[in-house]
Amino acid sequence: MEKADLYLKLFQEYASEARHHEQQRATVTGFFSALAAGVLTLVGMDKSLSVTDIPAALFLVAIGVFGCVFSAKQYERFFVCMERARQYRLALQEAVPGSNILELKRDADIKARERFPRLHVMRLGVFWVALHALIAAFGVLLVVLCFVGIR
Repeated sequence: MEKADLYLKLFQEYASEARHHEQQRATVTGFFSALAAGVLTLVGMDKSLSVTDIPAALFLVAIGVFGCVFSAKQYERFFVCMERARQYRLALQEAVPGSNILELKRDADIKARERFPRLHVMRLGVFWVALHALIAAFGVLLVVLCFVGIR
Protein backbone atom coordinates (compact mmCIF):
# COMPACT_ATOMS: atom_id res chain seq x y z
CA MET A 1 0.00 0.00 0.00
CA GLU A 2 1.35 3.39 -0.93
CA LYS A 3 1.59 6.21 1.56
CA ALA A 4 -1.07 8.21 -0.26
CA ASP A 5 -3.52 5.30 -0.09
CA LEU A 6 -2.84 4.84 3.61
CA TYR A 7 -3.34 8.55 4.34
CA LEU A 8 -6.54 8.62 2.30
CA LYS A 9 -7.95 5.60 4.15
CA LEU A 10 -7.05 7.09 7.53
CA PHE A 11 -8.54 10.44 6.53
CA GLN A 12 -11.77 8.71 5.51
CA GLU A 13 -11.85 6.69 8.73
CA TYR A 14 -11.55 9.71 11.00
CA ALA A 15 -13.97 11.80 8.94
CA SER A 16 -16.48 8.94 9.21
CA GLU A 17 -15.93 8.68 12.97
CA ALA A 18 -16.48 12.45 13.30
CA ARG A 19 -19.81 12.10 11.45
CA HIS A 20 -20.73 9.31 13.85
CA HIS A 21 -20.20 11.60 16.85
CA GLU A 22 -22.32 14.29 15.19
CA GLN A 23 -25.06 11.75 14.54
CA GLN A 24 -24.99 10.57 18.15
CA ARG A 25 -25.26 14.14 19.36
CA ALA A 26 -28.20 14.83 17.03
CA THR A 27 -30.00 11.65 18.10
CA VAL A 28 -29.63 12.34 21.82
CA THR A 29 -30.62 15.97 21.35
CA GLY A 30 -33.73 14.97 19.43
CA PHE A 31 -34.67 12.39 22.05
CA PHE A 32 -34.15 14.79 24.96
CA SER A 33 -36.08 17.54 23.16
CA ALA A 34 -39.02 15.19 22.61
CA LEU A 35 -38.78 14.01 26.22
CA ALA A 36 -38.77 17.60 27.46
CA ALA A 37 -41.81 18.42 25.32
CA GLY A 38 -43.60 15.42 26.81
CA VAL A 39 -42.75 16.46 30.36
CA LEU A 40 -43.91 20.03 29.69
CA THR A 41 -47.16 18.67 28.26
CA LEU A 42 -47.77 16.51 31.34
CA VAL A 43 -47.00 19.39 33.68
CA GLY A 44 -49.42 21.66 31.81
CA MET A 45 -52.29 19.18 31.58
CA ASP A 46 -53.96 20.39 34.79
CA LYS A 47 -53.45 24.04 33.77
CA SER A 48 -51.80 24.89 37.09
CA LEU A 49 -48.42 24.50 38.73
CA SER A 50 -47.92 23.22 42.25
CA VAL A 51 -45.29 21.45 44.31
CA THR A 52 -46.46 18.14 42.82
CA ASP A 53 -44.91 19.27 39.52
CA ILE A 54 -41.46 19.78 41.06
CA PRO A 55 -40.18 16.23 40.30
CA ALA A 56 -41.01 16.71 36.62
CA ALA A 57 -39.31 20.12 36.63
CA LEU A 58 -36.22 18.66 38.30
CA PHE A 59 -36.22 15.91 35.67
CA LEU A 60 -36.07 18.63 33.01
CA VAL A 61 -33.10 20.20 34.80
CA ALA A 62 -31.38 16.80 34.96
CA ILE A 63 -31.83 15.93 31.28
CA GLY A 64 -30.84 19.48 30.31
CA VAL A 65 -27.61 19.35 32.32
CA PHE A 66 -26.81 15.82 31.14
CA GLY A 67 -27.52 16.91 27.57
CA CYS A 68 -25.12 19.86 27.91
CA VAL A 69 -22.32 17.62 29.16
CA PHE A 70 -23.04 14.90 26.59
CA SER A 71 -23.18 17.39 23.74
CA ALA A 72 -19.94 19.07 24.82
CA LYS A 73 -18.22 15.67 25.07
CA GLN A 74 -19.47 14.68 21.61
CA TYR A 75 -18.12 17.96 20.24
CA GLU A 76 -14.76 17.22 21.86
CA ARG A 77 -14.68 13.75 20.24
CA PHE A 78 -15.77 15.27 16.91
CA PHE A 79 -12.96 17.82 17.15
CA VAL A 80 -10.35 15.13 17.91
CA CYS A 81 -11.46 13.07 14.92
CA MET A 82 -11.50 16.04 12.59
CA GLU A 83 -8.09 17.18 13.77
CA ARG A 84 -6.71 13.73 13.00
CA ALA A 85 -8.40 13.83 9.59
CA ARG A 86 -6.83 17.26 8.94
CA GLN A 87 -3.39 15.88 9.75
CA TYR A 88 -3.88 13.00 7.32
CA ARG A 89 -5.11 15.46 4.68
CA LEU A 90 -1.87 17.44 5.14
CA ALA A 91 0.15 14.23 4.85
CA LEU A 92 -1.82 13.27 1.73
CA GLN A 93 -1.02 16.65 0.17
CA GLU A 94 2.69 16.00 0.76
CA ALA A 95 2.50 12.37 -0.42
CA VAL A 96 0.95 13.33 -3.75
CA PRO A 97 3.28 15.85 -5.39
CA GLY A 98 1.50 18.40 -7.52
CA SER A 99 -1.89 17.86 -5.88
CA ASN A 100 -3.69 20.98 -4.83
CA ILE A 101 -5.84 19.53 -2.04
CA LEU A 102 -5.08 22.32 0.43
CA GLU A 103 -5.51 25.04 -2.17
CA LEU A 104 -8.94 23.71 -3.09
CA LYS A 105 -9.92 23.55 0.58
CA ARG A 106 -8.65 27.07 1.20
CA ASP A 107 -10.62 28.41 -1.80
CA ALA A 108 -13.80 26.70 -0.58
CA ASP A 109 -13.29 28.10 2.93
CA ILE A 110 -12.85 31.63 1.55
CA LYS A 111 -16.05 31.35 -0.50
CA ALA A 112 -17.98 30.07 2.52
CA ARG A 113 -16.67 32.92 4.70
CA GLU A 114 -17.63 35.48 2.07
CA ARG A 115 -21.13 34.02 1.68
CA PHE A 116 -21.79 33.65 5.43
CA PRO A 117 -19.58 36.21 7.20
CA ARG A 118 -21.60 36.35 10.44
CA LEU A 119 -22.49 32.69 10.65
CA HIS A 120 -18.93 31.61 9.89
CA VAL A 121 -17.67 32.77 13.29
CA MET A 122 -20.41 30.94 15.22
CA ARG A 123 -19.51 27.45 16.37
CA LEU A 124 -22.18 24.80 15.91
CA GLY A 125 -21.22 23.08 19.16
CA VAL A 126 -22.39 26.15 21.08
CA PHE A 127 -25.87 25.86 19.57
CA TRP A 128 -26.14 22.19 20.52
CA VAL A 129 -25.13 22.90 24.12
CA ALA A 130 -27.42 25.95 24.26
CA LEU A 131 -30.43 23.84 23.29
CA HIS A 132 -29.81 21.54 26.26
CA ALA A 133 -29.17 24.53 28.50
CA LEU A 134 -32.56 25.89 27.46
CA ILE A 135 -34.21 22.64 28.56
CA ALA A 136 -32.47 22.91 31.94
CA ALA A 137 -33.50 26.58 32.21
CA PHE A 138 -37.15 25.64 31.57
CA GLY A 139 -36.83 23.13 34.40
CA VAL A 140 -35.41 25.74 36.77
CA LEU A 141 -38.14 28.20 35.80
CA LEU A 142 -40.77 25.54 36.42
CA VAL A 143 -39.34 24.79 39.89
CA VAL A 144 -39.57 28.48 40.77
CA LEU A 145 -43.09 28.77 39.37
CA CYS A 146 -44.16 25.63 41.23
CA PHE A 147 -43.20 27.25 44.53
CA VAL A 148 -45.10 30.38 43.58
CA GLY A 149 -48.08 28.23 42.58
CA ILE A 150 -49.20 29.70 39.24
CA ARG A 151 -52.83 28.90 38.46
